[in-house]
Amino acid sequence: MGRPAQIDRTLILRASLDLADERGLAGVTMQAVADRLGLTPMAPTGTSPTRPICSTRSRRACWTEFSLPDPRLPWRERFAALARAARASAKRHPDVFPLLLQRAVSTPGGQRVRDAVCTALRTRACRTTRWRAASGS
Repeated sequence: MGRPAQIDRTLILRASLDLADERGLAGVTMQAVADRLGLTPMAPTGTSPTRPICSTRSRRACWTEFSLPDPRLPWRERFAALARAARASAKRHPDVFPLLLQRAVSTPGGQRVRDAVCTALRTRACRTTRWRAASGS
């Protein structure tokens, strides 16, 4: 008998986030994710089903929803767009969003958002330094 087909990770992340939105974080269990996807309880994970795995998956899915501003925009416009994206995410996912601020950024989606913030900060810092140098301050 062959190995079972791989489950699309994106579907698991989406199901976790949807469950958190509907039931709160306590409702995100491996059993609930499996039920949502029509799978056996252990199918969504290769490890033991624990709450940290569920909350991590919900955080990952939340980070991937952030829309990033065009890096060519002025730094103030980029920050405003990032703030709007954060606010929209917080409104969509009120139970998951606080987790984004409580843990270190370690997922590709989170790093993508962090990098956009850092790039805007560097742009602002470079302009301030050039202005001070030009004005003699």
